[in-house]
Amino acid sequence: MIGFRAILLCDAARVEPDGSLSLAHVYNDRLFAPPGDGPITVAAFVVAAIARGLRGAERVGFRHHLRAHDVPQEPPPFAYHDHDPLSDEHNFLFEHEHVVFSSTGVYVLELELATADLAITELFAFTVERR
Repeated sequence: MIGFRAILLCDAARVEPDGSLSLAHVYNDRLFAPPGDGPITVAAFVVAAIARGLRGAERVGFRHHLRAHDVPQEPPPFAYHDHDPLSDEHNFLFEHEHVVFSSTGVYVLELELATADLAITELFAFTVERR
């Protein structure tokens, strides 16, 4: 069964020479911004997703998009990656610069994963707040 072992939001991520992941400034379900008014800009925003259940798959499709919880949005096209069929997991790192949240509130990261046989969607909700 395909799925996600982990979905993390952070400021920075990299794949180390040994294949491990290094993540910096990992957010939980609340992202805090400084006091103020108007839109909130995050200089660096990384989606780190670890997919599981992929043993036997030679190609993996993935897409994600970020939206306000109550605003439907057309997703981007799938990006396909070659996958080692002997491996159960696949790491995805998507780096974004200058992400703008229009206001405080609940946002949803929608992630979709597909193989030749299966597809799943996972929603990850988090709150943007001012301190």
